[in-house]
Amino acid sequence: MKYLFTLLIAVLGIHSFAQTPALRFDGVNDYVNLGTEVATDVRTIEFWFKLDEDITPALATHISLVVRDNTTSNYDEIVLNFDPSGTAHPGKIRFGVVKTWVDYSDIFTNNDHWNADQWYHIAAVVHPALGMMLFVDGIKQDDTHPNTIPPPALDKITTIGCWGELNNRFFDGTIDDVRFSSEGLYTEDFIPPCPDLPYEGSTIALWHLNEAIGSLAHDSGLTHDADIEGASWGFGPICCTSSENTMPPIFLCRGQSAEVFGDYVTEEGTYIDSLINIGGCDSIVYQEVYVSDDVIDDGISITGDLFTADQAGATYQWMNCNTGEIIPGEINQFYEPTDNEPYAVIITIDGCIDTSACITIQQSGIKVNSLLDFKIYPNPADHLVTISVNNFTSPIQLTIFDLTGKRIYSEQMNTEKLELNTSNFVASIYLVKLLTAKGSMQVFKLYVQH
Repeated sequence: MKYLFTLLIAVLGIHSFAQTPALRFDGVNDYVNLGTEVATDVRTIEFWFKLDEDITPALATHISLVVRDNTTSNYDEIVLNFDPSGTAHPGKIRFGVVKTWVDYSDIFTNNDHWNADQWYHIAAVVHPALGMMLFVDGIKQDDTHPNTIPPPALDKITTIGCWGELNNRFFDGTIDDVRFSSEGLYTEDFIPPCPDLPYEGSTIALWHLNEAIGSLAHDSGLTHDADIEGASWGFGPICCTSSENTMPPIFLCRGQSAEVFGDYVTEEGTYIDSLINIGGCDSIVYQEVYVSDDVIDDGISITGDLFTADQAGATYQWMNCNTGEIIPGEINQFYEPTDNEPYAVIITIDGCIDTSACITIQQSGIKVNSLLDFKIYPNPADHLVTISVNNFTSPIQLTIFDLTGKRIYSEQMNTEKLELNTSNFVASIYLVKLLTAKGSMQVFKLYVQH
């Protein structure tokens, strides 16, 4: 997604991640056994997760995140899972507190599409006054429930990555920093806490999953160490502590264009692109574009046989349009030709260059020869530039000169559009001459930057 702010914003940021160990689940038989006590009176469950495959409403089966299942009676359960196709909320995360078969409380996320290789923070809350709420990346979801009663004590295990004692519906992906709390910690939108989460007064258990080796996940409170059943250790950049990067500014003269985030732009402003980085987090990139305030008057006035550039206070270089050669020493605002060759003047102000139309002194007066409608883009060019002529009717001879007048390229345009490879051009300013079979001519500048 791209935006343009007409006011320039100076932003400088450094992109970084919390690179920590994390647990990888294979979706086949991996899970973590948290024991039988941690879900008692829990009011907030939160953690980070990343999927190995996208999840959509076409999901074939339930996928477990955190579950306490009662295989005996289905009473007093708590579930955080993805619901599959065929349910009322396919693809969404369900947070459920089940008292009995007929007395249960469910809420669901807004999202029903989840990207692989992207980290998400989930917080499920049973608040003593406001009821049940779900948060995705710190954003409160629309669905809520008035239930204020947390799960009671139950002699059944709570698991990460599978459906409790039922031991199926396995999770395929990575999970990190799991915290159970006895208080409803969140009621409004918040910034998700990056690893490692703190152990607080309301914390029931906190598994940072930082061990990186072994089959035991240590509880920071030292009372609820968990058994790792098959899940393997890996590393993951979890969240972005700063996600803003500023590219070097681009300076344009009026009429120039530059490629910014895949589009060619001519307007001044700060352009913004939102990307997903390798850690699955948003990376915001800023590109400032400045356009010179100078408007160069490329007109030429004629008095007798004397040509005078209308633009004052600039630097000048007169050239022969037929040969493309710079006329040595002719660097004044005026020029007096001695023949009927077509001439133009190259005008420079504050680094911006424009070239007049080619004019010829003839007995019948002054003839201005120009192509009426052409485009060149991008300009400045890097490796490729496109030249198009909208009123193309017959072949056009294209010739490119450097600023010394040396011809460096020549080609006949047989169609209205020509793509020119500039990879081997030295970064500089060039003069491009278009000459029709009828003698109409246009000379313009091309900037090449690598």
